[in-house]
Amino acid sequence: NSLKCFTDLQKVDQVALLKENADLLVSLHGAIFFDKKKKGVDQLLSSMGIDDMGIIKQMFKPLIQTHAMNHIDYKTFNSIQDPANKVTEERNIFLQGKVADVIMDNITTILLTYIILFSSDFCSLEDRKSVERNQHFYLRMLERFIYSGSSHYRACSRMSQTLHAVTCVREMADIKKSRAINYNATAQCCSTATTH
Repeated sequence: NSLKCFTDLQKVDQVALLKENADLLVSLHGAIFFDKKKKGVDQLLSSMGIDDMGIIKQMFKPLIQTHAMNHIDYKTFNSIQDPANKVTEERNIFLQGKVADVIMDNITTILLTYIILFSSDFCSLEDRKSVERNQHFYLRMLERFIYSGSSHYRACSRMSQTLHAVTCVREMADIKKSRAINYNATAQCCSTATTH
């Protein structure tokens, strides 16, 4: 990790933050990836790093030119976990949509990633003060970014919605944790890997 304010923390605090917040980060970036407004090609391109962009554009050139790849939905993509009951899965899709609708740009994505990474709510930390100071720094940066581009009223509303997205991400992570493992899918995955 090249985020200096993270790598400067004690190793024990780095591990605690990653253990507690990794599922939240996966849920945040999953909501962005599975945004129902994106086509499959756009989903793939948005998930790749800048260094990979040239390779991806070359590999998927026909798909990119025709936009023939349909939207990749979470239900199809996640074959490892059995879906929870219908009401819970509909709630998860609703929450994904709420998060995706709030994240309108890469800057907001990055800042929310750091805000969640430095969430100390459920962590036992050696240096809580440093972790909270880092999170506050990114919260203030998000606030300045949002308020710099909108009227006060609109910025206030957007800031509220953006912070509410963190609550949605927490609920999505809880839903993910509550799902059972689909052992048929994992057995197929493992048997395919051993035959190749």
